[in-house]
Amino acid sequence: MKYACVIALALSAPVLAAQKPDAPADAPEPGSTEAIANATTEARFLSPWVASVPASSKVPSPERFFGRIMGAPGELVNSEQAQAYLRVLADASPRVKFFTLGKSEEGRDIVMVAIADESGIKGLEQLKNATALLGDPRKVDSTATERLIASGGQSITSMRDFIRTKRARRNRFSS
Repeated sequence: MKYACVIALALSAPVLAAQKPDAPADAPEPGSTEAIANATTEARFLSPWVASVPASSKVPSPERFFGRIMGAPGELVNSEQAQAYLRVLADASPRVKFFTLGKSEEGRDIVMVAIADESGIKGLEQLKNATALLGDPRKVDSTATERLIASGGQSITSMRDFIRTKRARRNRFSS
C-alpha cells in the first residue's frame, strides 16, 4: 500500500488539469508548488508533471482531500483511503469512472479507475468489447482485427503487434 499515495496523485493530476473552466490552464493550487518542492529531496525529481497540483473548484486535490500533499515524508495512505479519494474524483468529474472488479482473498475491493475525456468514458463499453475480442485471436480474422483497432482508438492500437505476434506463433506451431 506504499504506492497508494503515488497512484492517487498520478490518477488525479490529469483530472485536475482537465478542469479548465474555473482556473486558467496550468494554474497551480495555492501552496502546492512550495509544499511539493519542500518535500522533494532533489530538484531533478521535480518534473513539470508533478511539481504542482492544478487548481480546481470542482475536483478536490489530494491536499484538500487528505489534508497534505501526496508524497509528504513519512505519510502514506492505505488502500481504503486511496479508494475513497478515487470515488470522490469519480463523483466530481465526468472524466473519471470508478469500477469495483471483485474482492481480494482478504475481502477488500479490487478496483479500477478509468480516466479519459467525456467521449472516452462514454466509449468504455465499446472498448471493453473490442479488447475482449482482440484478446483471443481465434475469435477474429485479420480484417476484423484491423477494423476493431481502428474503431478502438489510441487505447488499443498498441495491441496490434501483440496480436500479430500471437497469430504468427499460432500459425507457426499449427502447421
